[in-house]
Amino acid sequence: MEKRDRGVWLLGVNALLSGAVSATVVAIDGRGRIGGAFAGEQTTIYGPSQAALSLVVAVAGVLLLVARRRAAVAALLGVIGLCAAQLAGAGLVGRRRWPHFWGCCAPEAVTENDLVRSLATAMAVVCALTAVLCLVVLVKRGYLGWAGFELRVVLAFMAALTVAIAGPRLVVGGWNDERGLAAWALMYSLPFAAGLAISALMPRLAALAVVAVVAASAVIATVGQSFLELNQPWGDAQVLVVLGALVVGATRLIPWDKRAPAGATPPPR
Repeated sequence: MEKRDRGVWLLGVNALLSGAVSATVVAIDGRGRIGGAFAGEQTTIYGPSQAALSLVVAVAGVLLLVARRRAAVAALLGVIGLCAAQLAGAGLVGRRRWPHFWGCCAPEAVTENDLVRSLATAMAVVCALTAVLCLVVLVKRGYLGWAGFELRVVLAFMAALTVAIAGPRLVVGGWNDERGLAAWALMYSLPFAAGLAISALMPRLAALAVVAVVAASAVIATVGQSFLELNQPWGDAQVLVVLGALVVGATRLIPWDKRAPAGATPPPR
């Protein structure tokens, strides 16, 4: 058991607040009613995926407040950063797509136009800050380390690059829809790619946790009838992300190199 790290504890508080803010944002629908993505058939662009991500960030923040073991802290930082990055992307995309929703597909009139767009912006800012802070703490506290030019690192970065580039193309269906490509990249492929790449530099248990969340996020993203997903079915992109996660996860189960990352305490195997 290690001594409490005040910086990590403060980040846990930040994550808890970010999760609460995100849960509030996705719970308010276009008419100002409570329920939103947490309820069925309400006037909202968000879906079960965004609701689940907000809860994961909040719960992981609570766990970070009490975590002491190095591997557990690294895993929680990775999970919070990944989920917060996805929510930040959803907020950015949501600000632009709320008007599209009420202009073409809303089942009833959206009466709180300015409110829902402002909330989307707030979620984007708060969660982006949380994601960046997680990365900073991972680096500054020595949770990441490059133990030489290893095959597992190369494979992870190749998988990350494939997801980042091919994922949006498979979803959108071409290279001509720049806005569609950017939207999917912000919400999914860039956070997924970052998670897969960073996992190659993390302690094994933490890396496996991050990879598992990447795969789970890809699966739950297509649950429900979210407007953010409705016009862009995932198809082969979902398979690509899950396979990429499985490949990276498999590389962490193989003992390529038993040396600990420079400056880091060897994690429990």
